[in-house]
Amino acid sequence: MFNLTIKRKVVLLMGLIVTIIPIILIATLLYSYYLFGVEHFFNTKVNEAIEETVKVAQLYLQEHKDKVKIDSLSIANNIEKNKHIIFNNKDLLQLFVDQLANARGLAEIMVFQDGFVIIRNSLGLALWFENIKSEVLDKLENEEVIILDDNVGNRVRAVTKIEGLPENTYVLVGRYIDQAILDHLKKTESSAEQYKLILGGLDITKHKLQIIFVCSSTLLLTISVLIARRLALYITKPLEEMALATVSLRDGNFSVRVPEGEQKDEIHTLARAFNVMTEKISEQHSELVIANEVSNTRRKFIEVILAEVSVGILATNLDYKVISYNNIALDLLAVNIRPILKIEDIFPELLKLLENTKNSASENQIDDLIIVRKNKKLHLAVKSGPVLDQKGKVESLVITFSNITDLIYNQKIAAWADVARRIAHEIKNPLTPISLAAERLKRKYSAEIQSEPNSFIRYIDTIISHVGDIERMVAEFVDFAKIPDPKIEKNNFIKIIEESLLLQKVANPEITYSFEPKQGKYLVKCDYGQILRVINNLLNNAADAIKAKYSIGNLSEGRIIINIREDLRNDQLYIEIIDNGCGIKQTIIDRISEPYVTTKQHGTGLGLAIVKKIIEEHGGKFSISNIKDGAAAAFNLSFFEDQKT
Repeated sequence: MFNLTIKRKVVLLMGLIVTIIPIILIATLLYSYYLFGVEHFFNTKVNEAIEETVKVAQLYLQEHKDKVKIDSLSIANNIEKNKHIIFNNKDLLQLFVDQLANARGLAEIMVFQDGFVIIRNSLGLALWFENIKSEVLDKLENEEVIILDDNVGNRVRAVTKIEGLPENTYVLVGRYIDQAILDHLKKTESSAEQYKLILGGLDITKHKLQIIFVCSSTLLLTISVLIARRLALYITKPLEEMALATVSLRDGNFSVRVPEGEQKDEIHTLARAFNVMTEKISEQHSELVIANEVSNTRRKFIEVILAEVSVGILATNLDYKVISYNNIALDLLAVNIRPILKIEDIFPELLKLLENTKNSASENQIDDLIIVRKNKKLHLAVKSGPVLDQKGKVESLVITFSNITDLIYNQKIAAWADVARRIAHEIKNPLTPISLAAERLKRKYSAEIQSEPNSFIRYIDTIISHVGDIERMVAEFVDFAKIPDPKIEKNNFIKIIEESLLLQKVANPEITYSFEPKQGKYLVKCDYGQILRVINNLLNNAADAIKAKYSIGNLSEGRIIINIREDLRNDQLYIEIIDNGCGIKQTIIDRISEPYVTTKQHGTGLGLAIVKKIIEEHGGKFSISNIKDGAAAAFNLSFFEDQKT
């Protein structure tokens, strides 16, 4: 009843008290009367007594049938035994049959053959054996005696075949039954049938009474509900009007009023208070509408400004709960949950700066922060400042921040390029004379050295080898510092991959390379030589990672897979090189493409920096990440226009 309306509660209570409880009481009384009054006369004991009476009468009849069976068999045997004596003298046969009938108290004995009577007892009535069906006589081939169910008078008759006489010779025996007993048997069976009919109709009568009771109860309940509904309507109508008015007020109709009524009762007082309340709400709403229009104008102006600026903006109260933000801020902080709760949930690195801003009251705070979002390190230039109220107290805080990751990266690249250029210039000049001098010493003095000549030659070869290493390092410095502008042409990317794989398979025959492109060409806009250099570098790195993970004898476990995927809608070809090598340390993976960051013992750390620079100058993006059993490097190139056709 807790979620019902007042009207329904009144109707339910009236129906329960006025109707349902009396109906239950009446039903209980009627059921008790029916159970102890009517069904008492039709209980199991009465039914069993009647059935036993019928059984006794049927047993009496069955007893006579059994006697007739015995008599018929005995008479057939006597006739068969004396057939030679009695069948030669008809009078003797008649006397023999009469004696058998008198001795056994039989009403009739008849011997017949093929439908003709041979002999019957003198006192016997005419027996209509013509109604004995041939099927009955046929059964005597398998049965000794058959009781005839032809209901002839008050007799029980049986027929049996006489053995030893010509075929189809039978004897029919009949015995009288007391007519009073037969009448009593019929009355007993008739009474039993009537009792069963009454007993069978008792359930129907009970169901009829139940239906009448249910219909009457339903009618009474309906009348009670209608009366209760009228009464409830009288009580609840004013409340319903007030509820509807409240809903209308909630939906914005501030002119709604309810009738106060003529009677000065509680409903009148409540309606009067409601009307006064709605009048005050209407006045306050008008004031709020005007204030809201001004506020919306300001808000839209601020939203336009926030949406147009290229920096992230957050505003918080003094508890560091975010009260405003722009989409740039959400993108930089990789926040998808709305509403945002507190700064510590989305930008915990900012808390110390906000503390300083709140304490300084009037000074802006500036700082550079490094954060990690989605496994990517970001460099942010952050500025925070207080918002003061009319009394000069800090009311809220505003934070602006911009992503300077690319700026710092480009600055590093430019700085390292300048360093590489200077180092290459300073180192390259003395390398040639050192190399020439070492070779001249080897040619001129190798024959003259008498003390440890092999050591002398080994020292000279070491100098020449290291000079070669330094020259290769200088060459990498020069390549990094002076990567030429790409010559964009139409090239078949499959051809670039196959050329690179040809060299890699020769250099690393133990490693398995997998590249299964679709049939056809992938025409891309690129500098053939630079992209070939990119593929070679990435495949070399993958092979080195496999060699670092597996021993020399187990290099056959190494796998390098090249996948390409086309996106014709955006004119892009995506390339991914996957290996099952040792992967990259998680501490440096976000800096792996920066200059001089390497995982190799003798590496310069310029290879991936050159790769990234080449890809970016082609208008693509380069990324590298760890996977379950190794690492994956990926980049994209633009299709040539002919690729769509």
